[in-house]
Amino acid sequence: MALSTIEEQDALLEIKKSSDMPVPSRDNDFYLDLVTFQVTTTLFRVPRYAFEAGSAVFASMFSLPPGQGQDTEGCSDQHPVVLEGATADEYRQFLRILLPRNALRPDHDLTLEQWTAALKLSTMWDFDDIRQLAVTKMGKLDMTREQRFRLGRAYNVSKWYHGVLKDLVQRVEPLSREDVDLVGLDIALGLAASRERISPSIYGQWLYEERRKTPSSIYRDGKPCAIESLVREVFVLD
Repeated sequence: MALSTIEEQDALLEIKKSSDMPVPSRDNDFYLDLVTFQVTTTLFRVPRYAFEAGSAVFASMFSLPPGQGQDTEGCSDQHPVVLEGATADEYRQFLRILLPRNALRPDHDLTLEQWTAALKLSTMWDFDDIRQLAVTKMGKLDMTREQRFRLGRAYNVSKWYHGVLKDLVQRVEPLSREDVDLVGLDIALGLAASRERISPSIYGQWLYEERRKTPSSIYRDGKPCAIESLVREVFVLD
């Protein structure tokens, strides 16, 4: 069996120890172990320390001893750590944040899609610092209402999807079919109930807008008649 890189280095050290040559020692801080990951059909070989330091998930994984007679996972291309739940491109975008080519001037000028990949994987693997960075950077991008709701729900960024729900509760216009398709029926029912609880303020704003558009349609014989017209319009009554 071919020796892995670390095993080869250990073997060379043993040879040097048996000779009269000075034996070099490994630096405690900057003698780095590399680990090989496989994502779908692509191999990545990266410094192990960044994963141990940034994620409790990987720190726990690397603390487990290999099985008896088995090679350590990640020690070579033949024995990679196989990562599920990500594409190779998503992992590549994540590594751009975790391991920037220029540590003093990291490139954070990424697209929404690239930041979404970083948010997805940092959430899945508990990289808290990268997750917070992704949330901050994405919050400054021009996300649509649908993107804020769906991404917020998918990756538990409550301020994004709560903001959408708050807007729907306070909005003067009624809930639309598009709103229901976006949030789902259960949440839409909750929105309707919330709107009913604050209906006096919503109704007052709606009545004000209607009065501005067509004053004569709001009152008939001194009594409001707009509600009847509204019901007929919504339910297509004759």
